Amino acid sequence: MQKRLKPEVIRTDAVIRGITGVNIKNSVGALNETGEFCLLEIDEEGNTELNAVLPGHPENKSLNLNSDNEHNIMWIVRGRGVYFLDLESKKTAHITASNDGNGKILSVFTTDPEKRIMGITYTNCPGCAVNLTFYDLKKRETIGEVVLGPGKAFPYYDNTVLCVYTKPDRTRWWFACGYDAKKPEDLFEDRLTRKLTETQMDAWHRSDAIHPAKRILICSVLVNGKAAYFSVRWDEKREKVKVEPLILQRLKNRCFDDVFLFSPKGNWIKTLAFPAGGSAMPPELIMFHTGGAYPQGISLPVLCGYTDEMASGAFMEHEAWGPCYIDWDPDVPEKLFVFRLNEGLRLLADRILGKSG
Repeated sequence: MQKRLKPEVIRTDAVIRGITGVNIKNSVGALNETGEFCLLEIDEEGNTELNAVLPGHPENKSLNLNSDNEHNIMWIVRGRGVYFLDLESKKTAHITASNDGNGKILSVFTTDPEKRIMGITYTNCPGCAVNLTFYDLKKRETIGEVVLGPGKAFPYYDNTVLCVYTKPDRTRWWFACGYDAKKPEDLFEDRLTRKLTETQMDAWHRSDAIHPAKRILICSVLVNGKAAYFSVRWDEKREKVKVEPLILQRLKNRCFDDVFLFSPKGNWIKTLAFPAGGSAMPPELIMFHTGGAYPQGISLPVLCGYTDEMASGAFMEHEAWGPCYIDWDPDVPEKLFVFRLNEGLRLLADRILGKSG
């Protein structure tokens, strides 16, 4: 029987409505009882302190909290709008991406961390084309827009976005573009996009399935009606591309979720594993360590026990505990389940040496 990584359970006196990752030691982002952006700090004794970053912000409340956990930008999506908070400058911003009442935000991500340029994909109505808006947080203004059609977008490099377009015959075409793209000639291909098109890879746009600095993307493709997962890696010049199936990482009688989350430095990946065959059993929380020493750049799975599909979570770098993952279950909002990932590395080492199943 494979050993599981067990969490330390921490109780918090403050009422929390969700958590997300930030690149601040001993801390995660959170929403408090009134829906304000907060930082939740945890000391080495497990005591917690919740403080609003800017009292009263955002003005409109939502439980849909997210962040760029590498570059300290938090946001909530409410209806057709996004409310931002830059934790470094303490600047706030709000954009209504769609002027149509049926519009819907699909994804939000950072395209240029230094300039604080965000990418936002949205549709004006169900079945309508997907639009990609580039928004400047510093200037609080839209600086570009690209119509993707039935497509998705992901952060890539240097103001460049990785996109995939689904053709009428359901085949996929991957390409890249900048925020200044105005015409079809501004869309371009490189070795990565051509390889993704060749292999017909797909990735879920509401997932943090890519880590641009680590240069790794988690993709999938249907094989005989079942999703097969791949790691895609490339070099700094984007000239050498590896597309490798995740075979050793698979779990018997379970299938991975399409939602992946990288830690700020890209050293860990979180996902869920669901029982195959439509079982009513809850999913299991899964961690992967990344690095060139592993086949496909990804370790064997670290099992972390059952969780709630609706739970939110965040990676945290702790001065006393090292890298951690915190799972927050809305059914027990006063508890934080803290997984110390250095213990996960020990479990991986034991497994490789044959000390566990």
